[in-house]
Formats: sequence, C-alpha cells, structure tokens
Amino acid sequence: MSAKNIASVIFSNSSSAFIIKVIGTGIAFIVQIILARVLGADQYGAYIYILAWINVIALIAKLGFDTLLVRMVSAYKIKEKWSHLKGIIVRSTQISLVFSILLSLVVYVLFSEFTDLIDHEQKIPFLLGLCLVPILTLTGLRQGTLQALKEIPKSQIPEAIIRPFFLLLFFSSIFLLVDNNLSATEALLANIAAACVAFAIGTYWLIRSIPQETKQVKPIFETNEWLKISLPLLVISGLHMILGQTDILMLGALLNTEATGVYGAASRVAGLVSFGLVAVNSIVAPLISEYYAQKSMADMQRMITISANGIFAFAAVASAVLIVAGPTLLSIFGEEFVVGYDPLIILLIGQIVSSLAGSVGFLMVMTGNQKKASAIIFYGAIANIVLNYILIPKYGVVGAAVATSVSTVFWNLLMLSQVVKTLRINPTILSNFKFLVKYNS
Repeated sequence: MSAKNIASVIFSNSSSAFIIKVIGTGIAFIVQIILARVLGADQYGAYIYILAWINVIALIAKLGFDTLLVRMVSAYKIKEKWSHLKGIIVRSTQISLVFSILLSLVVYVLFSEFTDLIDHEQKIPFLLGLCLVPILTLTGLRQGTLQALKEIPKSQIPEAIIRPFFLLLFFSSIFLLVDNNLSATEALLANIAAACVAFAIGTYWLIRSIPQETKQVKPIFETNEWLKISLPLLVISGLHMILGQTDILMLGALLNTEATGVYGAASRVAGLVSFGLVAVNSIVAPLISEYYAQKSMADMQRMITISANGIFAFAAVASAVLIVAGPTLLSIFGEEFVVGYDPLIILLIGQIVSSLAGSVGFLMVMTGNQKKASAIIFYGAIANIVLNYILIPKYGVVGAAVATSVSTVFWNLLMLSQVVKTLRINPTILSNFKFLVKYNS
C-alpha cells in the first residue's frame, strides 16, 4: 500500500476518532468542572480516589481480554476464521463477567473489613462504586472488539460521549432535587446510571456490527491458548494502570483527598495532550496486527511514520496552548485548584517528551512481543511507585507530577529501543529521515 493510501486510511479514520474524543472530552471536562465546584476539593478528591480504585479492579477483571480482542479479532477476520472469531468473543465475555462479579465480592469483603486504604466515610461510596466493575469490564471487551472490526466511532461514542453526557444530566438532576450538600456518593450514583445507559447502547451496536458469517458457524474455543496470551497482556494493562493511577492512589494514601483533588484537576488538563495519541492508536492498533500477519513490514513502517508525525504535532501544539492557558483552565475548577499549575507544567513536559516515542506500546503488543513489553512496563511501574513514595511526602503534588513524568519517559525510551531492536521499525518522527532503520519492502 502506498504512503498516500496509508495516510488516507489513518487520517480519515483518526479524524473521526479525534472529533469524538474532542466532543467527549469537552463534555467530560464540563462534568469534572461541575463536580469539582459542587463537591469541593475534599469530596471531589474522594470521588476520583474511589474511581481510581474501581478502574484498577475493573482492569484486573478484564484479564487482558480487551487487548487480546483487538489483536485476535483483527487476525481472525483477515484469515476468515469465523468460528474462532465467534469463540473468542463468547468465551472472553463469559470468563470476564464471572470473574468481575467474584472479584467485586472479594474486594467488598476485604475493603469493608480488613483494610484502611479507604477512610470510614468513604466506605459506602466505595462499595457502591463496585457496582461499576462488571459494567466497565464488559465495556472494555466491547470496545476492543469494535476497534478490531474497525468500527471506531461505535467503539468510542458510548464511553466518550454518551456516558459523560448522561453523567452530567443525572448529577445535575440530583443537584436540583437535593437541597443539602452533595458528596462523592451522589456523584457515584450518577456515574453508575450513566454507565448503564452507555453500556446498553454500546452492546446494541456491538451485536449489529459482528460479521454475519459468525452467526452461521459454531464457535471454536481455544481458551487455554487465549489465556496464555491474555494474561501477559493483563500484566501490561495492569502496569499501565499503575503508571496512570499510582500518583492519585498514593496522594490519597500519603497526603489527603484535597491534595488528590488538586492534582486530579491538573492531571485531567494535562491529559488533553493525549488526544492525538489516543485517536491515532485506535486506528493503528488493528492495522499493526494486520500488517504483521501479512508480513508487510514496509507498509507498517510507512503507517507508523505518518502516525508519529500526527502524534507529535498535536502534542506539541496542545502542550503550548495548555502552558499558556493553564491557570485559567484550573481556575474554572475552583480557585483552590489553581495551585495545581506547577504539577500541570511538569506533566506536560513528560507528555511531550513521551510523544516523541510514538506508538511503541502497541507495536510490541500487536506483534506478539507482549512479554518484553510487560517487562519494560514493570520497570516503569516500579520506578513510578518508588519515586512517588520518595517525593510525595516531601514535595506533595509537585513530587507526584515529577514521579509520573520521569517514569513515563523512562519506560517509553526503553520500549523505543526494543521496537527498533526487535521489529526494525522506527516509530519516532526521525523515521522521516530514514537513517535509523532499514527495512525490506
């Protein structure tokens, strides 16, 4: 495939993903502002602290099947293995649903009786939040399947737009109906209701999108083989989650919910830089799997070069805008959140440096190198935990930002070196000059 055709595929699809992401993040940003202003730094901090734990639990419950589905459904569709395609969708749903319910029950017992990770006043909203675990688990599987089928809008709209919209609607309704001060409990109730609506719509779209050929065949189950691949992918996803949530969790444990709320606002603003990466990766991931299955490494290099340009360009422009507009954006959350500007700058520096590496994680995972990738992410997660433990008590939210940025840059550089060494692919913008990596066309 020519570079022009590859660029057309990436930009036509990623543009729709980008638009969805922009609309969804706009709604979500408004929701977070309203939550922060209504709840205050303390209760808003409790809300995002609890959600951080719920996301960790849901990630474990998925057992890596969400990432496996992106990889295997793409490959099965290309090879027209319809029985295998049907089998992996059915079996991954069965296993993940049962495991998510059992895991929620175990966590319910542990957190309600034996641990002090959640303060007494947070236990009720936390236990309430556990209702989200099965929903978020199946949502992840649905997104992975639709992404593999290249139904990008359908994979993203439920969580990116529908859920935050209904969260805004339900929380606003509660705010208008209840006279007393709202807490994290009401925010979580609104979140659960919104997640249910998004889940119902997303499930309907998934059923409509599954290839007709799968409905005419009996499923073939290769459960053991799938688990051998999915569990290392779970490790990678889990370590990614640690990298993404350690700062929030350790701030809540080592400092207080107010600091967590301030940092959470800064982190959400900094997260706007990842728009380009998320939009491009949603398109690139299944294409990597396809090109690798077809041994089309030249096409893969061309695709990665084009995507790297888009990722870095957006990250650079977005970071510049946020550095200038940071204080104003943070003040929208409330005046007590403006102190989060310093950690915001540090997080943005980490984002822009990491964007230079391109789609390194997906390149490793989608080409069967998940064990090497998991080892690298493990090193990054350990570095993140150690740095947060050392820096948070002394430097507070600034220390958390430094720990997150340093560890993120660290593992991205390690992953970059492995991609070049293992795949002979250069995923950075330097591939434009074609002097680091040679490949056979």
